[in-house]
Amino acid sequence: MENYLEPKGQQLRYVENLRSHVVFAQHNLATDGSFNEFHLVVVRHVLAKFNRVLVYHAHQVIYESLVRLGFLALGAKESLRFTPHQKAYDAVPQALDFYRRIR
Repeated sequence: MENYLEPKGQQLRYVENLRSHVVFAQHNLATDGSFNEFHLVVVRHVLAKFNRVLVYHAHQVIYESLVRLGFLALGAKESLRFTPHQKAYDAVPQALDFYRRIR
């Protein structure tokens, strides 16, 4: 985690040199499949707007796209609860709504 995040007061920030390696791309979680092997996936303010079936599909795509021991950052209104992959992640103790894929 120290390769990606650094403490700043009570929060964690992405390490500055990480930003030069960030790729922003459009991806449709409703219709597209797995899109790569990522070490970090940030999903904010998206899943909370989906119905249960779409949330299930989106979590499947995210799970397939995230490498083992990769990180998943969710928005405050999003959750892994009641998804088939809930047990595949551990919460990162220092960060709210930040998870690490363990399976």
